[in-house]
Amino acid sequence: MNKVITLSTEASKRLIAKAIVQMPEVQRAFNRGYIALAQGSTCGFIIEELCGYEIVRSRYCRSYISSKGPCLLSAEGQIGFTLFINGEMLTAKAKCDSLDDNENLKAYLKEMEPSDVFIKSGNVMDSAGGIACLVESQDNGQVRGRDYYPPEGVCTIIPMTVSKTIPINVQRLIEILKEEKITKARCKAEPSDMISLTGRIITEIEAAQSLLGVNILPIARDGLGANRSSTTFLLSGDAAVVNNAYNYLYNLQGEPKLTEVENLDCQHCPAYTLHRKEEGRSRKERFFVSNQ
Repeated sequence: MNKVITLSTEASKRLIAKAIVQMPEVQRAFNRGYIALAQGSTCGFIIEELCGYEIVRSRYCRSYISSKGPCLLSAEGQIGFTLFINGEMLTAKAKCDSLDDNENLKAYLKEMEPSDVFIKSGNVMDSAGGIACLVESQDNGQVRGRDYYPPEGVCTIIPMTVSKTIPINVQRLIEILKEEKITKARCKAEPSDMISLTGRIITEIEAAQSLLGVNILPIARDGLGANRSSTTFLLSGDAAVVNNAYNYLYNLQGEPKLTEVENLDCQHCPAYTLHRKEEGRSRKERFFVSNQ
């Protein structure tokens, strides 16, 4: 039996989040270990599924693609990097004098072991499963995106909507950006670089298979009105399975839209200014707060 359903980006992210939190390795790390969720709206959905309450997902970002292009969120505007340690949710406190996460966060990440879980989404994916993400880059070309990664060998999960698939190899994009850096003078928004990601990729296809036991394939992209940026999927399989999956996905269609969180004033952008200030903070300050 075949059926067709259209999912908004938000509904797709909710589906992926629900599937990821049910993965055995994630359940083990949640109960006895570390789960680190790099900032990004998709991970905001996963945090909600883990903690059981809503957060402002649009604010769980260091940067995002705004109406004016790639932009940074101010320290006050973002929800800090979040970890779950033995089920307890810890969030890095926003710093009014810097956009950098603190040294305590780096220490937590260094303690992570192969049985722990690191989750980070990318910006683009090629047909071979290559993943790349934009990272902050200073005008001098220094790349900052590798600072907050766990050691090699830690289980890495990469949630990606199929809408992020591009028709060229992502390594080619990375090579082009290596040839000449993008500076503030050559970008209407924030300068950025690009790095590759490796890990287990979870799209709507894998999520639907693991959660609902149904095969789904994308058959159309985009639409009009409320379905702008949507993806239409073909569901196929046993009639009972397809009908159950259809009803489940239909109930995700009311997922609220992600919206911009700040009035963008690029001439006086606090994030741009703070990003280039010299760091200066007391090590005596408590950097983490418990959310329980």
